[in-house]
Amino acid sequence: MCASSRRTCGDMAAPSQADRRHARLNDWIEDVEALVKKIGWSGRKLHVGGWSLGGGIAMAYAAKHPGDIASLTLVAPMSPYGFGATRDAAGTPTTRTLPAVAAAL
Repeated sequence: MCASSRRTCGDMAAPSQADRRHARLNDWIEDVEALVKKIGWSGRKLHVGGWSLGGGIAMAYAAKHPGDIASLTLVAPMSPYGFGATRDAAGTPTTRTLPAVAAAL
């Protein structure tokens, strides 16, 4: 078992404001890839899990490396379509805005 802190939080060195503002999902996936390689787990079937934003990172890692995943466990993950699940994979809004909901009442 291996658990890590993602950059910009946890046991990682304090990030600069620029790092905190510009950390992207791909950066975190690359961090997981580097960790898997560093501990010698490349090419092994992994049981991957994540909670909240970590769940989003786990989903994205699994999507990028489907052949390396034995199982994927998610606990209250972020939406794969963005925060609040407001857009689908093509970027089309899927959730009505609050004024539209209020007007429909």
